[in-house]
Amino acid sequence: MFKKLCLLLVVVASVFALSACGKEERTYVADGVYTAFSADLTSKKGPQMTSVSVTIEDDEIVSFFIDCTQSAVATYVLGDNPETTEVVETDFQTNVPKSFAFNAQSKKEMGYLYGMHNANDTDPAYTKQTLTEEAGLNAYKAYLTASGQKEWFEQAALLEAFFVAQGPEAITVDATSEAVNNVTGVTIKDGGYSDLAAEAVELAIAGKVQTVIASGANIVWATAMVNAEGEYTSILLDTLQGKVTAGEFAWNAKSKQELGYLYGLHNADDDDPVYTKQNLDTVDGLNAYKAYLTASGQKEWFEQVKLLTDYVLENGWDGEIVVDAVTGDLDAANSAAAVASVSITVKEYAEVLEALYPAA
Repeated sequence: MFKKLCLLLVVVASVFALSACGKEERTYVADGVYTAFSADLTSKKGPQMTSVSVTIEDDEIVSFFIDCTQSAVATYVLGDNPETTEVVETDFQTNVPKSFAFNAQSKKEMGYLYGMHNANDTDPAYTKQTLTEEAGLNAYKAYLTASGQKEWFEQAALLEAFFVAQGPEAITVDATSEAVNNVTGVTIKDGGYSDLAAEAVELAIAGKVQTVIASGANIVWATAMVNAEGEYTSILLDTLQGKVTAGEFAWNAKSKQELGYLYGLHNADDDDPVYTKQNLDTVDGLNAYKAYLTASGQKEWFEQVKLLTDYVLENGWDGEIVVDAVTGDLDAANSAAAVASVSITVKEYAEVLEALYPAA
């Protein structure tokens, strides 16, 4: 009996061993594109988003993609004109930023129009050009060739190739200037690119897919966990906002998802049902707000986006989340019934959700 039992165990062990040999171990959960991003600030204290994506094919890293979206001042504070003494001009536009907005194009999308080196120079002789004009753009390109300099997107491409060949951890920077000093042709600062590249690889190992956009002065993204079959097992939408104080932008400490009910989407005075805006930092105020949501049949932000992600997780991107082209709100009449109660603006959320399904 003992010999038969031992023989049975050997056979079972052999079957498991053969199964293990037949199924190759993967480094990354599934092939695809995995993106890491960071919320940063420009040198002018405006919002900036930096991202690095890694593409996995046949369980191998085949490429990286570095990008950065910067911002500009959208509006300035209005106030008194300091040059007038007799009349108070309260509508005078000061030079203090009131709000910022992300640029329509990222550095990669701008290409040569980013104009990293488009400044007056004496060696070789060069005068700053208007890059939106063909003659100016051609003069700038000729200057880059003559001076042996590379535009930002060209340097980013060199970094991407280096990451594939040697890994992001192999990057070294100058202790004083913080510029990359071990990639030929690269003079820009690391800018967090190597850290984000390493993070993107870790996301690929974990099977965590992210699609992200910079919109207005917000960062909006979708996070989806993927299994070995390439199927999503969960999807989460989120948004990070910020505010301007004394002309400088600062990112909020928490995203909308992290805030939960504290985001207070509907926390405003209301007559029907009777409700007074609450201090959500207090237990009583938070409970009163939750009771108001129940009584009024309204949902907090995180509850509304969950309706969107639940639908997409079950149905994929099937075109049944329709965005009003004018308002950016949900076109409830032409959308799936499961999401019809969503009242928030959904344009950006639809964009990042659709990006999860590039072949849809």
